[in-house]
Amino acid sequence: MFSIILVLLDTKLIDESQWGEADLNQQMHKKNKKAVVLPESYTLLGHSCIKANLRNQGSCGNCWAAATAAVMGMRRCLTLGDTNQISMQEWTSCDHTSMYGVTNSGCNGGHPIVAMQYGSTAGYPYESCYKYQYLSVTYPYPSTVCQSNCDNRQPKQRFYNTPVRRVSNEIDIMTEIITNGPVAAAFSLYNDFNSKTLNDGILTCPGPQLYGGHAVIAIGWGVKNGVKYWQVQNTWGPNWNNGGYFKVRRGQNDCGFESQIAAANPIGPVVPPVVQGTFQFNETWIGGQTVTISYTDMVSCALTVDNIQVSTISGSGSKTYYMPNTTKTSTVKCGIVSQTVNVIAYLPKFTSSLFSFTEAVASTITFSTNGLAQSVSIGTQSFSTSSGSVSVTLAPGTYSAVLTTLKTNPVLSATASVVVAKAPVVVTPTWQVYTQPQNVYLNQTASVTIQLQNIPSATVQVLKGTTVVNTQQFTNLHPTTLSTSTFTYTATTLGTLQFVITWQTMTLKSTTFTVMSPAINLPLDGQV
Repeated sequence: MFSIILVLLDTKLIDESQWGEADLNQQMHKKNKKAVVLPESYTLLGHSCIKANLRNQGSCGNCWAAATAAVMGMRRCLTLGDTNQISMQEWTSCDHTSMYGVTNSGCNGGHPIVAMQYGSTAGYPYESCYKYQYLSVTYPYPSTVCQSNCDNRQPKQRFYNTPVRRVSNEIDIMTEIITNGPVAAAFSLYNDFNSKTLNDGILTCPGPQLYGGHAVIAIGWGVKNGVKYWQVQNTWGPNWNNGGYFKVRRGQNDCGFESQIAAANPIGPVVPPVVQGTFQFNETWIGGQTVTISYTDMVSCALTVDNIQVSTISGSGSKTYYMPNTTKTSTVKCGIVSQTVNVIAYLPKFTSSLFSFTEAVASTITFSTNGLAQSVSIGTQSFSTSSGSVSVTLAPGTYSAVLTTLKTNPVLSATASVVVAKAPVVVTPTWQVYTQPQNVYLNQTASVTIQLQNIPSATVQVLKGTTVVNTQQFTNLHPTTLSTSTFTYTATTLGTLQFVITWQTMTLKSTTFTVMSPAINLPLDGQV
C-alpha cells in the first residue's frame, strides 16, 4: 500500500507566506454570516449527496482534482439539488492555473484552492460530458489534451463557483461545513497513514517519515473516546479502508489539516445535461460500399451525410447509407451532434488466389494496402499490419488465408488458398566396395559386390576403353538400409575391361579386370 501512496501523493502544499486573496475572500465571507450553533458532533456520512461523490483517482496523482470535483459535486447536490457528478478530467487535463506558488499539473500534482479558482473563472462540465480517463492507467501517465467539447462532441455546459476562500481554524471549518457543505483539505501524509487510520483509528501527526501532500474532503466532525476528530472522505474509492472514509484528530492542526482548507459556493441554476445522443461507427469509411450508421440516445433529428438526408431518427438504432466510391472527408450530422469521417476508395485483395509453399520454409503472402491496418489470418496464425505482406511458416496442408480491414465502415475481407507441400526428404547416399572383380577367362562371369545405402537404383556398365560392352539397370536396392548388391558380367570379349557403377550423375565405383583366353585343350573349369 505504501508504494501506491507514493504514486498518489501529488498535492502541492502552499507556503503560509503565499496566502492573500483566498484569506481576504474568507474574511469578506465571514462578515456576511450570522453566528452558528455548532453541535458536538455533525456528519454528512451516509447522505446520498456524499455517497454519490465518493471518487477514485486511480493511480494518477491528481487527488487535488478528485477532491475538488467531489466537493463541488456535493455542494451542488446539497444546495441546488443537482445530483450530477462534476468532471474530474476537466481539472486533470485542462486546469494549469498558477496561484500561491503552485501550478496545477494533472497527474503531477496541484492544490484544491488553485483548482477552485479555476472553477470560478473557467468553470467545469458534468462527468457525463467529460468522463474520467485515468482510473485504469499507470505511471508514467500519458499526456492528455484538454477537450474543448464533451466526449460526444457536443459543446461543454460549464458550471461555476464563487471565488475560492481559505478556511483555516477549527471553528471556521466547522461553521463552513455545517453552513455550506464539505470542504477540500490538503495536508501532509506520513508513512504510518494506513496503520493509524485502519479499523476506524484517528490519524495524528507527525509520523516517522513524510511521504508528501494529499487532498481529501472533510464532511463532518465528532468525538471518539474523548478525542475530537474530523470525519474525512478519501479519494481512493469505496474499497479503501472503512468504505473510503477515515478520521483525523481535530483542533491540533495535525498534518497541517486545518491550515489549507478550500471552500467555494456553487453558482446556480441547475442545468440538466443536454442529451443529444452519440454516433458509434468507425471513422474510416470505404467508398463504393454500404456503411452502417449506429447511434444512441438521439433526440429526434434529421440524419445527414454531407448534407444529404438519410433518415429522421430518434432514440438508439442504426441506418445504412451507400457511400459513393471516392476519397474525401465527409460529415455525418444529426441536430447538434456531428462527426467527420475519412472516405477512401479501397478493396482488400490478395495478389494471388493461390499461394504454393513448402513446409518449414518462411514464405511471404502479399496483398493490397492503402495504408490501412489489416488483419491476416492463416490457420492458427494471425497478424495485424499495414505493410502489405506477412511472412509465415506452415506445416503441410491446405489453408484459407483471410484478409480483413480493421476499424473501417464497413469491415471488408478477401480470401486466398495456401497450399503447403511436404518438403522432399534429403538423404545422403553412402556406398563402399565389398569385393573386387577377379580376372576371368572368356565366357566366365566377372562380378563386383558393393554395399549401398539411400541408393534405390544403379546403372552398371562394362567398358572396354570407351566402348560400352554391356549395360544393366538395377532397381529396388533397399535404399534406406545398408545392403549388399552384386553386379555380374559374362565375359564375351578379351582384354582389360572396366566395371562402372553410377547412380544419377554420381560414379559409385569404377574398377578394372582382365578377360583372358582359356588354355588350349583344357576344359574351362581347369580340370585335365
